[in-house]
Amino acid sequence: MMVLIGLIGKTNTGKTTFFNAATLLNAEIANYPFTTKEPEQG
Repeated sequence: MMVLIGLIGKTNTGKTTFFNAATLLNAEIANYPFTTKEPEQG
């Protein structure tokens, strides 16, 4: 069984940081809004 989960929220709230920790991947992060431009899958 495959589970799909989406992360949504305001800019600069740590969504990508959480994604990196949860998936052990390394999506790019930066300290300014709108850094993540494309969907990341993990």
